[in-house]
Amino acid sequence: MKIILKKKIVFLSSLLLIAFTFSPSISYAETYITNDDVRFGANWYKEGSPYILDEDISINNGHALNIYKGVTVISASTTNETGNLHTITVDQGEIDMQGTKDDPIFIENLKYIYFNYSEIANFDNVILNKTGLDFWHSTSSINNTIIKNSENAINTTASNISINNSKIIKNKIGIASHQTESPPVLIFNDDMYKFEGVGGMGNATEGIADTILDFKQNIININNSEIENNTDYGILQESVNPINAVNNWWGNPNGPSNDEVIAGDRISGLINYIPWINKNIIKCCSNVLFLPGIEASRLYKDSLGLFGTSTNQLWEPNRNDDVRKLYLDKDGKSIDSTIYTKDILDSAFGLKSIYESFIAMMNSVVADGSIKQWLPYAYDWRMSVEEIVKNGDLIKVVQDLAKNSKTGKVIIIAHSNGGLVTKELLKALELKREGEIIEKVINVAVPELGTPQALLGLLHANNQSIFSGVVLSENNARTFSQNMSGAYGLLPSRKFFENRPESVISNLFSSSTYSTASLYDSMKNFLLFNSFSKASSTDINIPLILNPSLISISDSIHSVIDIFKPASTTKTLSIFGWGLPTSEAIQYEKDKHCNPNLKKLIKQTCPNIYSPILTHSGDGTVLTKTNSNNSDSTLFFNLKNIEKNLDKTIEHGDILESADLLNKIKDTVIDSTSTDKNYDKYFSNTEPIDTDKYLTIKVYSPVDIHIYDKNGNHTGIIENPIPGKDLRNYEKNIPTSYYGNFGGLKMIRVPYNQDYQILLKGTGEGVFSVDASITQFDQTIATISFDEMPVSTDMNGEMIIATSTETFSNKSLINIDENDDGIAEHEYKEKGHHKKIHKKIKKLPKKLRHVRVTENNVQAKEHN
Repeated sequence: MKIILKKKIVFLSSLLLIAFTFSPSISYAETYITNDDVRFGANWYKEGSPYILDEDISINNGHALNIYKGVTVISASTTNETGNLHTITVDQGEIDMQGTKDDPIFIENLKYIYFNYSEIANFDNVILNKTGLDFWHSTSSINNTIIKNSENAINTTASNISINNSKIIKNKIGIASHQTESPPVLIFNDDMYKFEGVGGMGNATEGIADTILDFKQNIININNSEIENNTDYGILQESVNPINAVNNWWGNPNGPSNDEVIAGDRISGLINYIPWINKNIIKCCSNVLFLPGIEASRLYKDSLGLFGTSTNQLWEPNRNDDVRKLYLDKDGKSIDSTIYTKDILDSAFGLKSIYESFIAMMNSVVADGSIKQWLPYAYDWRMSVEEIVKNGDLIKVVQDLAKNSKTGKVIIIAHSNGGLVTKELLKALELKREGEIIEKVINVAVPELGTPQALLGLLHANNQSIFSGVVLSENNARTFSQNMSGAYGLLPSRKFFENRPESVISNLFSSSTYSTASLYDSMKNFLLFNSFSKASSTDINIPLILNPSLISISDSIHSVIDIFKPASTTKTLSIFGWGLPTSEAIQYEKDKHCNPNLKKLIKQTCPNIYSPILTHSGDGTVLTKTNSNNSDSTLFFNLKNIEKNLDKTIEHGDILESADLLNKIKDTVIDSTSTDKNYDKYFSNTEPIDTDKYLTIKVYSPVDIHIYDKNGNHTGIIENPIPGKDLRNYEKNIPTSYYGNFGGLKMIRVPYNQDYQILLKGTGEGVFSVDASITQFDQTIATISFDEMPVSTDMNGEMIIATSTETFSNKSLINIDENDDGIAEHEYKEKGHHKKIHKKIKKLPKKLRHVRVTENNVQAKEHN
């Protein structure tokens, strides 16, 4: 881009003093612009301001002019009488002006800015003085903008214009809406004869006010704005499509003037302006729709009995049989068609808050008058996002929210799977030519391109049991999800692999064609044809063969929504949680203690063992790499620092319980530019770089592992939650730690270079092995293995880990107390090095010493 920078510093003339009300002494280098400077697009920054047009300039097809905060643009000639004012023409190109409340963009004394077949024309915090906008077959979003002292502030033909929180003042005509070609012939049915005054002056009657009669004509929405002191017309409407102009100030408490009323700015034509508002009470903002995540809407079934109708809440369930009632057929259809939903989860089982704080925050935003209404939308998350939008009333809910909104628009806040529903909803609204009613979308922890944790859930029901299987067993959860379209929509999509070519499935022992999955088709083949998978099994360590038709449906949906971008009038923000151990792949291996030679003699089957490969680039469920990069802006929310600084674990499921995140969402909803909140502490525009090292320990059964940090925080298995039941439960109180129980394998991950007490407890008879590794930047930098050590239910062990990667392999060791007397009789080092010792070791706390775990006990009971 050719830009001539004058080598002098100038003070601006009185014409531009308004630009520096708060800092009158600031000055910048002039930048003179010719058409050659913008031939291939351009970026204009404050440092080069003012930008002075030496001639008319044009932004052509395929190119964009981006103007940033604090920029001033003027014409080299500032004399109206000469007719030499220069223009900006956007001819099938794009223009994006992004000022801020405290540092707006100033456009002064241009003849006009003309748009011809331009699909993107964004104005945010812009002041246009003596500069009008002229739109021909174009789309524009105008927010927080002032247009004043022009002939026609906004001139429109065959265009889609959205105006919010703006001022159109002191012009000859505020908005002029012109008809193109010949008007359509209007055919009214019997119901439409009820509307009186159609086609007359002033307000369009309710019922037809929002009806688009001709898609070739203007579609104009102006809300929560000031239309004042425009000498001829506030709005001159000559098109057949009614203009939505509700909730505006017209310069008079009695509203606008027409042939019947003399009040504020004059209007003419089909305009829906009731209700209007008084200037003193103009206050944002758009109504809010909230779309929750998967499993976050309650599901019910009504039954008719002797004493009338009773309601059974099936989700959240209180027993396994509740979930069986939610099963679906192979087409993904509910076996029981009478199941319905009506509310979202404030807390799960009344024990863990999910949306409790979020609900309270949104209620406060309504209570303080910032918005008129917000609605949480419960949906049947068993279904695909396409079915949720197509078969429900979601579109009507949005339309009704928009009609009741101060701005005529809606803000969508979506959590997790709700973000995928949102994409499908926006697509449906676009087809109805109503995409402009969505002002903003705030996506929170949305698996935009899917996430590998969905593989663990569908194949092995990982983390799917409730109350250790008493309420929902892993086997029942996996059977339930096998035909659940909603769950398949969370699988990594084709576009996921474009962003991340690494394998999401790794088979360490098989020579099968489908042993790894680093492309979508190889993942699909593994899910459908892998040789050691089964169509059904009560052993959750054996991966299921998934439903081919539901994989195809999910693939079809993602092929559209993964590349979908909403209307240019809709601003989108994606917030991803970062810093917690998150699954990025599944790794399969054979049981370490299975002798492949001996198994042939005794017909033993070597079982498969699976475990996740972890990264900290996620929120515990959703990877940051699922970002589709289709949002206008992206933020990364540092959950690792939240846990360290606040001693509070916030994960994917309860991320909307974070006060810091709720403050950010609230400020985004109400367009607050408050500076009293230090968002830089936990939010960043770029993904943080994790330089920490992590210790991962894998224990091959039958042994439990417990880790304590220097503050006494514990990560590992805990006592049975229900006395008398042989159940599994665990905690992870060490900050950013991970614990997983995968049948024959227990896995713990903690930050490295810290002092830990690592204790082992035998839970059965035989031998056990331990693998430990150090990783940094998701790469393994040191490993050690302890193989074939004897174990009994009386065994206690203590693992000593070297605190240096250089000595990790030769200084780390395990001391074994074989008879629970507090004295270690054996010391084990890498590669089977063993010696007898007599050394006192730390024993497991008494309350945990006799926890007994039978790996598949819950599943066996379930199967029986």
